[in-house]
Amino acid sequence: MKNFIFKGEKYSMTTLLKHHYDKTLKDFKEGEVDDVDTGETFDIKDLFSLYKNSIKEMLDTANSFSSPNEKLRIKNIYEKEIKGLRIHELRSKLEQDTITLEEIEEWVSLMNRDDRKNFGIANYSQYVVINHAKPKPKNISRHDYSRFFELIYIMNYKNNISYKNSKPIKRKHLSELLEFSTVSGLDKFINKLKKNNMIIRTEPNHKEVSFLMINPAYAMRGIKINSTIYNYFKEDLDELLTPLEKKYIQLKGESENNPMLEIEN
Repeated sequence: MKNFIFKGEKYSMTTLLKHHYDKTLKDFKEGEVDDVDTGETFDIKDLFSLYKNSIKEMLDTANSFSSPNEKLRIKNIYEKEIKGLRIHELRSKLEQDTITLEEIEEWVSLMNRDDRKNFGIANYSQYVVINHAKPKPKNISRHDYSRFFELIYIMNYKNNISYKNSKPIKRKHLSELLEFSTVSGLDKFINKLKKNNMIIRTEPNHKEVSFLMINPAYAMRGIKINSTIYNYFKEDLDELLTPLEKKYIQLKGESENNPMLEIEN
């Protein structure tokens, strides 16, 4: 087993590791360490990165530890630090724009549970989530803004305005729901929302059906952002998504051979 000198005292590999990662032992957070075997000097903060292979060999050798609890402690340290080193590598690849879809999926798998759940905008099941930080467009009246939020109560889990059977709501019925006296009044309202990128009409699907879709930057209902949705509302969503999320959406769209659609004027 390797031994080290730290602040004039001799420590085994396991003891120095445990002390360095013990939050209560502040004296072991900084300082130089001497490797007894090689005479090399290094910063204690680099202990894991320099000796990760030796630590792995220790974990593979049962007699390297005084007790099962000691081995478990070192194993936890090893797994946490290896995960951190890998995330650091992947973050560098993201910054250099060389990261792949598979590597992003690996990164997501290394995230803690809450971060994984929230990746790419969380799916809140039956909740409608409203972004209060997104301001009302200046040329939208308060009355129209209120009507816009009425639409939220009838959007489905893809942010589409639809009936409960997921079919698009007919214009006449929608005008009645929003208390317009005429369908043309509804059309003017929808055009205002479209001009402010609060809502779009999707391209027809394979059944030649299109929907009105609400911009997730304003509100969302269990929606996961894909490349098509991202392209519709890119300017707003760029303010909400992390660089990793945006890169993932781009690569995922390419892998599915799903070219981004043009926003309807």
